[in-house]
Amino acid sequence: TNGRISPFSPPLRLVPMAVGAFVPTTALPRTRRRSHAPTKCAPRSAGSSPSTQPSNAKPTTPPWAGGGPVTSLVNAVISFEPLYKIIRTQAKQTLIRTAEQNGVPWMQMLEDLDQSPAREYFDGVRNPDIDYPSYYTLPFHGYPEGNLCWKAAFEAEAATQAVAIRTKVGDAGMSGEQAVKKIRDLLHEKVLEHAGEQLRQATDVLDVACSVGVSTRLLREYLSEIREADQPPVRMTGLDLSPHMLSVAKYRSALNGDD
Repeated sequence: TNGRISPFSPPLRLVPMAVGAFVPTTALPRTRRRSHAPTKCAPRSAGSSPSTQPSNAKPTTPPWAGGGPVTSLVNAVISFEPLYKIIRTQAKQTLIRTAEQNGVPWMQMLEDLDQSPAREYFDGVRNPDIDYPSYYTLPFHGYPEGNLCWKAAFEAEAATQAVAIRTKVGDAGMSGEQAVKKIRDLLHEKVLEHAGEQLRQATDVLDVACSVGVSTRLLREYLSEIREADQPPVRMTGLDLSPHMLSVAKYRSALNGDD
């Protein structure tokens, strides 16, 4: 809204991943887009096929899309830059504090990555020919540079765990890592319902928008569990626009002994 993302949005989207394997390499093949003025973000409308909705039916807005006086008030507030900065800071601190209270060592995870060799992988994954779409350079999740900064990459895994714990999908006392795995396994099972034998026989799998590689790693583990022992290992590849995210993914991959 108003060209920016609300600070109240979750710090990391937890969505089904594309089928794929774990070798975070480059920040995408060259994608040419001419520079243009930043676009404004608009609520995504609910879509449906002609076979499920009559052509003369009025579009409906899903409950999660917001609307009404509350949404208008929030939009007005975050369009005022000084107030928006205060709200963004307070929202972020609340998220971190809640995460720490739920057992996610956010600040320690951030410090560990900040002092790690993760930055050394940057030149190897960065693609200087990418002309980023304007939406990707807008502030996002409280980061002025969006996903194109080190702090976003260093906090991504902690934020993922914090959101996973708040979904209440697991038992009380479940750790952040366990909660993330629980959510991912539920998603994997849904993917398996649709992909079935094709997924079991896959030899190359691509995780699009892999971020720091959490989804890629857990998908590989899941595929290893459902495949026959005599099947060859799956080649996992992670793909993302952010070289900062990929640098952390490569660092984590190296720690785990992955190729």
